Order: sequence, then structure tokens, then C-alpha cells
Amino acid sequence: MIMKERQPPFLMKVLQALERRKILNEKEETLKRRLVKGWHGELIFDQMMKELPDHMLILKDLNLKHKGSKFQIDTVVIESQCVHLYEVKYHEGNYFYKDNEFQLSSGKGILNPFHQSSRARTLLTQLLEDHDFFVPVKAHVIFPHPHFYLYQAPKLKEFIFLSQWKDHFTELIQNTSSIPNRLQPIADLLCSKHREQFSSEDSPVFHYDQLKKDVFCPHCSSVIRSETRTFMCDNCELRSTTEMVLLQAVEDLRVLFPKRRITTPLIHEWCKGKISKKRIQRVLSKNFEKAGIGRGIHYF
Repeated sequence: MIMKERQPPFLMKVLQALERRKILNEKEETLKRRLVKGWHGELIFDQMMKELPDHMLILKDLNLKHKGSKFQIDTVVIESQCVHLYEVKYHEGNYFYKDNEFQLSSGKGILNPFHQSSRARTLLTQLLEDHDFFVPVKAHVIFPHPHFYLYQAPKLKEFIFLSQWKDHFTELIQNTSSIPNRLQPIADLLCSKHREQFSSEDSPVFHYDQLKKDVFCPHCSSVIRSETRTFMCDNCELRSTTEMVLLQAVEDLRVLFPKRRITTPLIHEWCKGKISKKRIQRVLSKNFEKAGIGRGIHYF
């Protein structure tokens, strides 16, 4: 049973919204690709876990803090005998394990995910024990990409390669029974301790006046042209309703400028005047709560 769903990384949403309205620099583009790839890997892992029985509780994408230390867990599975945490690494290609780190074929080293999962396991164990839950916590690092290979891989039980997943999944199901009542509160505790995604030092710096004002295709992000009651993308030939285009524009604005009030004049400018204020007001009134009076009317 899923107790907490996964949400797209906020920084990924920021970069995707920015990409529609400015040219990303090399650092921003690299970060966006990495986040999109990681998100894709997590969704694949979610599909791999979908056959878990309902008495096993699943919490996805947890951001936790314990005694000043922040840590993130891709997936937590709570079963009758143990709490499992999974770190998903969607690496692709050939890697080498040398000097306790992962290395690309070029010799460039990257962080060993074992250290990250071990740290998360330690902090999660301490967090649970501080709330009188004394249960085993096991950490796993899963590599779900079909074209990933780690040469000279260490014999670490924490590492689960794609060819090993079926055996691990079978063992996970066979070694558990219906969850005792004493373990249900663990899921409730972790959900209550979850915080929105932590701010990142990688967050790009941008200003409203620097960004392109227009309407964009929901599929390929190209600028789209207005037709009768719809918008047409000449790039991918997707036809979108005005409401769909407007809601995406509002979402982009809220992601990029969360402190700005959503008003009809602001969205009109944000869309380069391509949608009438009357139509904008109608869509905002339909999809959001309204507050204020007169020129102070805004939506949330």
C-alpha cells in the first residue's frame, strides 16, 4: 500500500519552466538532464515495486531531518520484520569500481552511492529509535538501467543489479507477513516528518524581466500560435485548449516565482497578451480560489 506518492523534483520543474523562457547555460542544462534521468529511473523503480502486497507500506521520496542532518530517501518499504530503504541509481554504461569509488571509463570518479545509503540508514535508524521504534533498517542501492555494468563490483549485499532484482523481490515478499499494528505508526511518523524538498545550492539565479513572455506547447515547449479556441504547435503538431495552455503558464509562474500573486494582468503579460484578460479571468476563477476585491483580486 502506497502511503506517500513520489513528486517530481522541484529543481527539475524550475529548470524545465526556465528552459521555455530562456536559454539554459551549460551547468543548468547538465543539471536538468541529470535530474530528468534520475526521475525517469525512479519511475521505472516504482513500476518494479507495483506488485508488492498491500500489507507492505511504501513511502516514496522522503526528505527528512534528524538532529540538524538532512537526508533524502528515494523509497522506503515497511514490512513485518524490517524497514527497507532503497536508493535508486539510474546509471548507464560501463563503470569501474576502484579505490572504493565508481569510475567512468575515462577514469573520472563519482560518488559511491553505498556511502549515501549507509548515511541515510544510520540517520533513519536514529530517528526511529528516538521515537521508540527499535526495528532493523536495511539499506539497498538499486541499479535499474538495463545498460549499466559495474566492472570489479564489490560483493556488497546492499547493491542490487537488475539481474538480481527478481530474487530480491521474491525474498522480500516471502520473508514477511501482515504488518503488526506496532509498525503502522512508523509510516505515520515518517510522513509527518517529511518536509518539502530542501533548497539547493544549485538553484539557478534569474529575474522576471529576463524571461521570455509567450505561450508554449505542453509537449515540446515550442512557442505555439493561436487558432479558433485552441493553440497549435507547428513543431510537434499538438493542438491544445486555451485552458490547458493557461494552466501550464500559471504553473510555470508559480514554480519560478512562488511569492508573486497570481492576477489576471500578470498572467496576461506572462502570456505576451495572446490570451484575452476575460478568458484568463474565466479560467482562473474556474481552477483557483479567489481572494481580494477590485484591483486586489488574486488567485491561489
